[in-house]
Amino acid sequence: MADIAPLFVADAATLRTSLRLSALNETASDAGALVDDAVREVRLGFARRLGLPRVTELVAMTYDPTGGAPTTDDEMLRECANLTEILWVKKLLLTRLPTVFRDSSGEARLDFNTEALTRETAEADRQTEIERLNASVEDNLDFLAGRESVQDSWKATTFGPTCPIRPGDTIFRRDDHFGPFLH
Repeated sequence: MADIAPLFVADAATLRTSLRLSALNETASDAGALVDDAVREVRLGFARRLGLPRVTELVAMTYDPTGGAPTTDDEMLRECANLTEILWVKKLLLTRLPTVFRDSSGEARLDFNTEALTRETAEADRQTEIERLNASVEDNLDFLAGRESVQDSWKATTFGPTCPIRPGDTIFRRDDHFGPFLH
């Protein structure tokens, strides 16, 4: 299989391992071709969003993924670029890989569940994960573009309940399971 080299991750096999798709390292497949297409798209996306000079600058930064936690600004930027590439490819694959397995054979379901990225994933959970990945990628791209500094890179997120809670409501079900005193 002719692998497309990622920009920031060491190599295609390391990228697939990070995506928990390491079974694709063994044989050529349609799923492997989708990974290559996603890597191509992410490479172009980095160039479009950050510009070629910035991408070249990030690639040239010294980086050792086995050297422990990043300590310098350059190491943090390069680590962020590495992580962003993985998250971006994962986001693309979550939208594309399920289509590979849409035939009606039982073999397709086994193949789908063999890969940890797609195993036992409900559609709603997959959509939530895609939205989360998209937000992370966008935040990281802002950081990598230099629109925020390393020190200012922390963000806070708030969230609320999925249904409005009114005063006097309870978190317990309103049946007799907990006794009549909770009504």
